[in-house]
Amino acid sequence: MPVTPGGLQLQRLFGSRALALSALALTAKTEEEVDRGLAAVAAVNVLDTLTALAGAGKAGGRTTRRAVVSSLAYGAAALWVRSMKR
Repeated sequence: MPVTPGGLQLQRLFGSRALALSALALTAKTEEEVDRGLAAVAAVNVLDTLTALAGAGKAGGRTTRRAVVSSLAYGAAALWVRSMKR
């Protein structure tokens, strides 16, 4: 994919979101806070999947597949971790 100003801005937005979710997880003091943070990660990845599918025509099949697979994998991982007993 070609590097564009819009693409770079999108990368910064995703990076900012990842930092915010990581800070939420790292500062959690109770099981409830951890659970809420993992649920937020899962929800954000579901939204990413839907967004990738909605833009599939413009992004192309290969890019869409990568976006969907990675978002579903991260969301599933968050739900898996959430379901584990400590």
